[in-house]
Amino acid sequence: MTDGPIRLVNEDGRIVGKDPETGETVPIELGSVDAADALTDELRVGRTQAFGRDREAFAAGRIPAARWASWSMQIGQSVASFPVNKTTPVLILHSEGGRVAEYEETLPRMRERQIPWEFGIGDSTAFADDLDASGRIGPDQAREIMLHGAEVGLYTGEVKALSPEQSPWTLADEQWGVDDTPGGLDPDRDGATIERLVRLLQGQKRHIETQVGANVSFMTARDGTAINTGELDMAKAYAIRSLFQASGHGFQPSIGNGSGSGLNVVHPHGVSSYHLEQAANEGDVEGARAVVDRLAATDGGRGLFFFHSHAVEDWDSWEAIVDYAVRLRDRGELDIASATGGLVLPWDLREGNVLMEPDPRFQSFSDSFWSAFGNTPDVRTIGAGDYWAVGADFGGESFGGLRVRGLSARLQPFPTFMAAADVRAPNGATTDLTVRYDPRGLETVPDDERWRIDAEFAGIGDDWERVRTPFGVPRADVGDPNGNTLDNLAFWSDSGEAHVTNIAVYPC
Repeated sequence: MTDGPIRLVNEDGRIVGKDPETGETVPIELGSVDAADALTDELRVGRTQAFGRDREAFAAGRIPAARWASWSMQIGQSVASFPVNKTTPVLILHSEGGRVAEYEETLPRMRERQIPWEFGIGDSTAFADDLDASGRIGPDQAREIMLHGAEVGLYTGEVKALSPEQSPWTLADEQWGVDDTPGGLDPDRDGATIERLVRLLQGQKRHIETQVGANVSFMTARDGTAINTGELDMAKAYAIRSLFQASGHGFQPSIGNGSGSGLNVVHPHGVSSYHLEQAANEGDVEGARAVVDRLAATDGGRGLFFFHSHAVEDWDSWEAIVDYAVRLRDRGELDIASATGGLVLPWDLREGNVLMEPDPRFQSFSDSFWSAFGNTPDVRTIGAGDYWAVGADFGGESFGGLRVRGLSARLQPFPTFMAAADVRAPNGATTDLTVRYDPRGLETVPDDERWRIDAEFAGIGDDWERVRTPFGVPRADVGDPNGNTLDNLAFWSDSGEAHVTNIAVYPC
């Protein structure tokens, strides 16, 4: 017998007790055991978690199995049973305009900082294919932005007359309410019934989803022409919101104070807002940082920083503001999220891990829920905890790591996710790690390496370091029961050795 803790181990199909220090087999005393002294390595639990909550206690929180026309419309059903338990404040970054600057200016900056955001595109994006001629992004650029962690929303200021030949979701031109005026859609014109308004927006939504391969889960309302929810009656406003998860929570135009400031502290949804594109000097930067500080001091508060990528006055000021928020995120004082992550999910984002095995739970990797990617990882248990050792030193391949396949079936209906892990090098060394999301096994993604998303982290030292990268989940709901759903997520290294643990994948 031993007076200290024992570890329960699956040894050739039998549960035996092991001394955690010596590894020697020790007798297991029948009867009551203090749970704090019983540790288990290889127990496949019968009760599972769904986004940080016990599935038995919150049964309706399970992801629906039905293949609806739009998975994003199922978010409400998925989270309806979960209690609101949001204590970490959230900052939402929102860009829109559909211009080339979204692709050439905003995307590289978001990738460098590994942050998710939301961006609104008009229906015209589903048509454009010549960036130089149109000045706007097209379906391929929108898909790439989405795959790097941007939630796609419908920007109603750009309306094109779809013909039935272009989209099966269209009405006749005269029924769209489109005239020769740019954005000349008037939802309150004679004959603009709720049915027609809903079909118009649903047509644009479906067209973007089909051409871009993205879940369109929120709508950007705007003042002026096009769909302005502030000018709709109650019935029409709620009919529109039924199509989108985050509608009605969008940017509230800044009040300003006569000096060009975009600061608006009061928001009808409790969100502090800032018109980020207007920041052009140190005073503006300090003002925006003050908004971030006030947000970080709240208990589960929400803030939204809005900008048109093509209208940003000073990218250096933009970077100074966003970098400040990223520093708070890295310290755990703040989350940065998309529309769904910031406005819809009722839990703290990092509690929503969907993985069954965030760190090693089995002595042999062959028993793991993960599969090997390249060389098979080595399972290690040392004082600091369990981790996987991966890399080129563990087999004949030039790289090694962990991979999970068929991810989209577990991630729908949420559009944007964060993949994160703790990584370090062996003592006195440095290493690298690549996080790869490869959606090319999905029927909505072309089989081209362009759509494989790699986030590379180099120069990692021998202290544990948190790495993270957002990625977007394409539509996988086209209704074909035999359709492919074999996307995959991998954490791997082509250095000699890298240590990986505490892996998380959660909607953001």
